Amino acid sequence: MRINTVNKLYILIFVILATLAVIKTCRFKPWDRYFYFVSATSPASYPIHVRNLYMETDNPDDLIIINKENTEPYAANWGEEYYFIETNEKEQLPKQLIIQYLDFRSKLFYKDTLALPTDEIRKIFKDAAKKNDELDIYYRGGDAKGLTFLIGIANEGHIIVWLRTKTEDHIVLKTKLTPKQPNAEDLYYDGYKSFKDYYNDVFADISDSLKLKFDSGWDRNAKYIDSLQIPKP
Repeated sequence: MRINTVNKLYILIFVILATLAVIKTCRFKPWDRYFYFVSATSPASYPIHVRNLYMETDNPDDLIIINKENTEPYAANWGEEYYFIETNEKEQLPKQLIIQYLDFRSKLFYKDTLALPTDEIRKIFKDAAKKNDELDIYYRGGDAKGLTFLIGIANEGHIIVWLRTKTEDHIVLKTKLTPKQPNAEDLYYDGYKSFKDYYNDVFADISDSLKLKFDSGWDRNAKYIDSLQIPKP
C-alpha cells in the first residue's frame, strides 16, 4: 500500500505529538510525587532578610515555594515550623535549595545553590509511608499524608535542613555558607540601592530597643547549628 503525502504528514504529526506526550510524562513523573510542605526558621537573636528561598526539582516547570514567615524579625523562633501546614498538589522531590539572605548583625550577604540528597529523601518518604509515620497535611478541604521540610538558617551562615515525619526529624543537609559580595541585582529593593541603603531599608523595622539588646551582647556566642534536635510537639 502506497502512503501518499497527506498520510505521511499525519503520521509525522502523530509521532511528534506522541513524543511530546512522552517527554511531558517523563518530566512530570506522576509515579514519583509526594505531598509535602516546606517552611523556614531562624533565631530571633540573629535577624535576617531573606531575599530568595525556594527549591527546584527535576521538572523545570516546578518551583517549590518555602514559607518564610518564621524568619521575619518579629516572628523568628528557632526550630519552629510554620503553624499551618498545607499543600496544593503532589510534587516531585526537591533536588536543590536556592537561598539568598542578608544577616543583620554581621552585615554579611549569603547566596548559594545547595544540592539535596534526593535518593535519601525518597527513602525517608517511603519508609514513613510503610510505618504509618506520615503527617496530616491540609489538602483541598481535607488531609493528605506527607512530610514536612524545615529549613534552618542559623547564625554565621550555617544552614540545616530537616525532613520531619510524625515521630522523627531527619537531618538531610547541614552546611556552612561562604559570604558573597552582592551584585547590583542582589541589592534591588524598590530600585537599585547601595549596600548601605539596601541594608537600612530591609531592616527598617528593627527597633532601637532590639538594637540595644544586640549591642549589649545578646546571644553573641550562640551556636544554633549545634542545637540539632527539634523537640516534637
